[in-house]
Amino acid sequence: MLGVGTPASAQPSPSAAQISAEVEAFHQYRFDQPFWTPAAVEALLRLLETSAVDGLAPQGYQVARLRDLAAKTMADPRRDRRAMDLALSAAFVRYAAALAQAGDTGVTYVDPAARPRPVRPTLLLLRARESGSVETFIEEMAWMNPIYAQTRRELLASGNDPRRSALLSLNLKRARALPRGPARYILVNVPSARLEVREGTRILESMKVVVGMKHTQTPEMAGMIRYAIQNPSWHIPTDITRDKVAPRVLKEGTAYLRSKEYEVLSDFGPAPKVLDPAKVDWKAVVEGRVEAFVRQKPGPTSGLGKIVFKFPNEMGIYLHDTPGKSLFKQDDRLASAGCVRLENPDGLSKLILGDVLDPTATETDKYVPLLRPVPVYLSYLTAYPVDGKLVDQRDIYNKDKLPSAMTEGKAS
Repeated sequence: MLGVGTPASAQPSPSAAQISAEVEAFHQYRFDQPFWTPAAVEALLRLLETSAVDGLAPQGYQVARLRDLAAKTMADPRRDRRAMDLALSAAFVRYAAALAQAGDTGVTYVDPAARPRPVRPTLLLLRARESGSVETFIEEMAWMNPIYAQTRRELLASGNDPRRSALLSLNLKRARALPRGPARYILVNVPSARLEVREGTRILESMKVVVGMKHTQTPEMAGMIRYAIQNPSWHIPTDITRDKVAPRVLKEGTAYLRSKEYEVLSDFGPAPKVLDPAKVDWKAVVEGRVEAFVRQKPGPTSGLGKIVFKFPNEMGIYLHDTPGKSLFKQDDRLASAGCVRLENPDGLSKLILGDVLDPTATETDKYVPLLRPVPVYLSYLTAYPVDGKLVDQRDIYNKDKLPSAMTEGKAS
């Protein structure tokens, strides 16, 4: 059952004084080759000139002044480059720092470690320098998530297609919440009902998933998977018990509970008592006057399958195995109460748990900690990369809110 999470808040960006000091310190070093080549300058100025697509103000970067300064400096080999280098690097850092702030993207961060981190000016400049080509580093926006960079490029190339431009602009804003850097993370794209394990530009694993129905939507959120539970028991959310379980008990009797390996508990606390289901007023449960706490034991019919991956959150959302494999053969995979069901939990286990999982373990609710927590992002991208191209996805929860004239012909 969904609860209330913690909304995203802006992370502190480096101050103007910090940027200035770090840029000056960086350019005190003498390099074998100039940091700002004509091609790198042009790559930066193109980004700054088009920064309105990022939701920024191009005039704030004084592109005309930078272009003039660069032209005059490079036209005279005897001229001191320091003023140009400092001005261009400061503009570059300011732009990158502005993009690194996710802003209001609709994502709920349930773990501080998953929040966007501010740009570190010196590290950004060093990464650009050590990439081998400052020009390519800037053109590919290598400090951002590659999905953001690809969406931005296609948005600028969308030309006179207003529907495509509006869709890409909306998804560009969403992509700003995706993680930056080469570290491994899990990306669940809800509209396409797919999960990918990514490292920078590499996709290590890709699988189908089942996501929430329209009235039990999988939320946009980010957290850290910190542990898994092997052979999990399922504490059924009380609203599901009210809507799904109790009516079946009224119709079929307590034999229904036994057939599903369900047991009724006094509560979902650390030491609940097992109750006699015959003494529960199931009609009152259906009517919402009484809450019933039902737990399903582990086993081949368990709704959570053989493993659950937990990223602690108040919404009760997690990734888990499922016995219902037939759903993965369908294009429409909206069937859960908000959690994410995995087509290949073994593949995910291998990547984030390694060999620590014991396939022969019979212990119920076995706690398996991750040696290194893995970020997980549940995103809502209706323009998503497939085989290198951005492909429109179904707006399954009607979140795009594009003008009706722009929604015709959208791919399913």
